[in-house]
Amino acid sequence: MSDLCYFFSISTNNLPMKNATLLIYSLLFVVTAYGQSSEMSLKLNSGLFSFSGASAQSSSFFNYNMSSQDGHTNNPYGSKGGLSIGFSTDLTRVSQNNFLVGLDLGYELLRSRTRIKEIITYDQVVTTSVNADGRTNLNLSFLNLFPKMGYRWILSDINIDLVGGMDLAYCFNAHEHGKATADGRTFSTQRERKTIALDMRPRVQVHVKQGNYGVYVGYSRGLIDYRADYVGGTNRANGNIFRFGMSYLLKRN
Repeated sequence: MSDLCYFFSISTNNLPMKNATLLIYSLLFVVTAYGQSSEMSLKLNSGLFSFSGASAQSSSFFNYNMSSQDGHTNNPYGSKGGLSIGFSTDLTRVSQNNFLVGLDLGYELLRSRTRIKEIITYDQVVTTSVNADGRTNLNLSFLNLFPKMGYRWILSDINIDLVGGMDLAYCFNAHEHGKATADGRTFSTQRERKTIALDMRPRVQVHVKQGNYGVYVGYSRGLIDYRADYVGGTNRANGNIFRFGMSYLLKRN
């Protein structure tokens, strides 16, 4: 865990990152020192990822160079939810009063979606616009650390955990994958789209467990603007996730 904290804290001088690093170190201390019992679980999740903000759109178009047979989506930050997947390991400490504190560390592949309604083609001389039918996914890979605190209700043999915290998500890469059909021809786009290193998302989650098995739902709302470095136009795109998943208890002591 100490290596992970160092990984998140290097190469930054901005205040949000300093606050994130301080939060990680604080939670690591609390998880170690706090609580009467500990639980370790494996989690598998899916969900819907989308963008919100002035730049998020439900539809866009391709700009396509006929000479080089290459193109890109004019705005890949889709407001439509794309199906995402992830897995994680969770360590939670539980007090005698049923207060919770913990860390959840895992990998997520998040996808947003936007519909493609038009393709603008151009060559050395002519620019043409044609109607199209297709879509673009923006695929983003993250290492996600979720420090959390909350409370547990115990109903017979069922535990209900309500927790809140902050997703601290390091972005490995982001790729645009688009495909659309126009005039009987299929056009495709692929382009690197990484614009951020760290996304920060306040998160709330409800986890219901019986025995070694559990299910959970949660929502994370992003604070970081993926278009912060864009110049001109209206620029604001924040990533949000609605998650649902299941868990398996590996160890309790």
